[in-house]
Amino acid sequence: MTPELVAEAGAAVAGPAAVGLDGYFVAPKMLWEGRWIPHCTDYPAWQARLVRAPEFEFIEVGHGQREAPTMRLGRLRANYLHELSAGGDAEWLDKHRRYARAEALVHAQDRAGVPWRDFFSGEKLRRRRALKRLSYELPGRPALRFLYQYFWRRGFLDGSTGLHYCRLLAQYEGFAAAEIRRLRRAA
Repeated sequence: MTPELVAEAGAAVAGPAAVGLDGYFVAPKMLWEGRWIPHCTDYPAWQARLVRAPEFEFIEVGHGQREAPTMRLGRLRANYLHELSAGGDAEWLDKHRRYARAEALVHAQDRAGVPWRDFFSGEKLRRRRALKRLSYELPGRPALRFLYQYFWRRGFLDGSTGLHYCRLLAQYEGFAAAEIRRLRRAA
């Protein structure tokens, strides 16, 4: 946690705006080898991080969790720092192989389809999640993810670190696509 986040979080939970809220979204600053890579990590990618425990409800989704739809959340402006490369490429890839298996299982069990109305929502988080669900159905997912992160999201502005990270993301999508194919064949 940055000193700015500590101060803002303290003020938020003590202030009158906290009444009626279940928690707050916080946007991480994702780092690779100590360098912030905002473009290829979709900054700000809001996550529920300052919450009223144990009442707060998360729903497990793939390799992570999301806040339950009934949770009422505010937003904090300060960020926390998240170092993605702590274990190097090999550890990152091993971890993302596990994530890909978990996401593929969730996708295989999800019969709701793509929430098309969320693409037109004014809420960035809902659009991002809808795009993720759509991506499971597209051919060439690894290449599409690379193109999306590196060009559309302007990961190239993050320099050689951004290029490296976008390549890793493409590999991750390859793991997920292979696992989805495996699950479909098994079914």
